[in-house]
Amino acid sequence: MNNAPQPLYFDCDTGIDDSMALAYLLASPEISLVGIGTVSGNVDSTQAARNTLALLELAGRPEIPVAVGEHDPLAGTFPGGVPHIHGVNGIGDIEVADAQAAPEAESGPEMIVRLARAHEGRLRLLTTGPLTNIAAALKLDPELPSLVQDITIMGGAGLVSGNITPVAEANIYNDPEAANAVLNAPWDITLVPLDVTLSHTLEESHRTQLLESERPMARALGEMLDVYL
Repeated sequence: MNNAPQPLYFDCDTGIDDSMALAYLLASPEISLVGIGTVSGNVDSTQAARNTLALLELAGRPEIPVAVGEHDPLAGTFPGGVPHIHGVNGIGDIEVADAQAAPEAESGPEMIVRLARAHEGRLRLLTTGPLTNIAAALKLDPELPSLVQDITIMGGAGLVSGNITPVAEANIYNDPEAANAVLNAPWDITLVPLDVTLSHTLEESHRTQLLESERPMARALGEMLDVYL
């Protein structure tokens, strides 16, 4: 039996929720975070990379590579972030020092294809933002679905109301053409819609626990969650 950690690529638009997901992934002994790509959503892809690199350094994991992904959706242009939800900088407007590490020279889609080839059959993809990078990677390498183990997507709304229109969820709405391409590709997909995410509640008591943590990353999460709560 292979007990090696599962290689995982994380695609995100690093706002507050993505920051929490990143902390969770870093704390898991079951996975090896082999790469992170950023996409425009909560903030633009460049700011998302800046946030991600800063948080990785805060967590003591600056070696994890981060690639800047697509700025605009497949059709149209990026309309701007959601500062009323995530703050102007995407992480609740808390002050975090810029990382010493810089983004990779390759793009987010290029990173996906490279990692899929390097970890053929084992790489798992996880997305918490619009699916632009994944769709672009499919264009770069149409064999991608056969190279990865599976993809898990935070997106959509089934039997609950949307969070951007009465029926639409933001990650799908912000690049529906990309979502169409990704959801119709022949791979193993797990879709985690608002039906799931809205059933998990974070209380002020949980934020207090984070603020009282000895770990800088946890305290930063507690601070940025003030905007959410």
